[in-house]
Amino acid sequence: MKKVISVLLALVLVAGLVACGGGKSDDPNVGMWNAVSASMMGIEMEIDELFESGVTLELKANGKFTIDVDGEKGNGKWEYDRDTIKFSASDADMTGTVKSGMLTLENLLGMGIDITFEKEGGYTTGAAEGAQNTASDAGYYVIDSITEDGETFDSASLKEMGIAYYILLSEDGTAEISTDSVTQGTWTPGKLHYQEDGEDVVSNYTLDKDLLTIELGDGITLVFKRSDATPPAQAPGGTPSTDDLDALQQWWNGDWYGYIYLPTADGAWEELEDGWWDCFATIDSDATGIGSIFLWDDGGELGNVELQITEHGVSAAGVAMSENGHFNKMEIGHADWIIDPGTNTQSYEHLIIIDGTFEDPDGSEYGGFMYEIWLRPWGMLWDDAAEEDLPPGYYDWYLDRYTGPMPTMDEFLSGTAPQPGTSGTGGDASGNPLVGTWLAEGDGAGGTANKDYVYEFRADGTGVYTIFGDARPFTYEIDGNTINIVYYPGTTDESEDTLEFELDGDTLTITTWIDTKVYTRQ
Repeated sequence: MKKVISVLLALVLVAGLVACGGGKSDDPNVGMWNAVSASMMGIEMEIDELFESGVTLELKANGKFTIDVDGEKGNGKWEYDRDTIKFSASDADMTGTVKSGMLTLENLLGMGIDITFEKEGGYTTGAAEGAQNTASDAGYYVIDSITEDGETFDSASLKEMGIAYYILLSEDGTAEISTDSVTQGTWTPGKLHYQEDGEDVVSNYTLDKDLLTIELGDGITLVFKRSDATPPAQAPGGTPSTDDLDALQQWWNGDWYGYIYLPTADGAWEELEDGWWDCFATIDSDATGIGSIFLWDDGGELGNVELQITEHGVSAAGVAMSENGHFNKMEIGHADWIIDPGTNTQSYEHLIIIDGTFEDPDGSEYGGFMYEIWLRPWGMLWDDAAEEDLPPGYYDWYLDRYTGPMPTMDEFLSGTAPQPGTSGTGGDASGNPLVGTWLAEGDGAGGTANKDYVYEFRADGTGVYTIFGDARPFTYEIDGNTINIVYYPGTTDESEDTLEFELDGDTLTITTWIDTKVYTRQ
């Protein structure tokens, strides 16, 4: 990459950067500028990743400039007007901007590379003005509009949809970014620095008067407006800061949920072949990568294994390698488990898969099994996963827990964990009388007994309708004596229906366009 770029730049520069106005000796733009960062196709890179010898730009008071790119020099003329610098050459015109004392050169020599420069000795407009420039972007910005695929939603529409994004740029260089969750980071003029799924991310922004704009790509633009209101301490649904954890710790550490699957089993374990059930894990590691994974299900402990987590994986998530411990009754030693998310054949985000073979320590006559353990962070939706890859309890109870606190490990192991959903005759604390599980007593039209129809209504407006063993997730709203229901929301199978209902204590009668059924609260 470096060699190709250097050759192309050499061809451009040798062709001659020669070329209106310029600057004066007291123009703060006049002087030597050194490249400090670069971006190419939206990817932020260190300068030395592209140019071993760096990039320098000298703006002269006579309106001429000299640029040195990896040892290849060219020159031309420059002019400055309202934060914009235009560079004129015989065959390679360029445009740059100067904001908050930083100069950004866009599309360097037509190569598709943006370069940000810092001036030697600082931006020479005086210490006071320099400080003002540095802090000029600081402020509290609230979402003003979102444009997606050409359709723009204004602030009023976003408020109706419950979208209250904001960005807080503090004068100390820290940033708080609130979208669907709260992310802590830092900022420099024109850039937000933060971590996402354990990876360092830089998002560019532009500031025009009081409007801060972020282009996300794929036709999505977010515009925030400076506000005099008091910023919230933390956005609803936010999580505590993890600034004290490094990137790998943030990706691996914490509580996980998923399942264990046995594709084959023999001997004493034969009945478990092709079986699967929910399981849980907690991963804890320090800054050196030394840590452990504790696995359990509602029957007790499954395993406890020491890990060494390093960055030397296929992806930025790194890799975790077992050192010692046990799974079920079998000893796990060095490198028996190599957990590398980058090798997953599935494209699901933030997924780890542990696989291996269990041989019963009590003797070969007891057999063993092959196992796969699929885990994703607790509270994460699996709506990008195929139905066959979902944990068995995903619809039955996990989505209820998604909006509430996770029971502690002790609660699960002791069996004292509060059960998801609610029971009893009065719905739940939200006042929704339908919350609970309802089993069909019979077919109101034909009077035949039928136990194959089950409705589960949850307090968060979601639920599952099971018909002859086929679980159909849904969302719903109650309007008087009708239920407006959407099956398989957000999928290609999404469908809507309206049900009429009557509730008499623990008896629920539901009428559809097909028939009427009576259900009893379980």
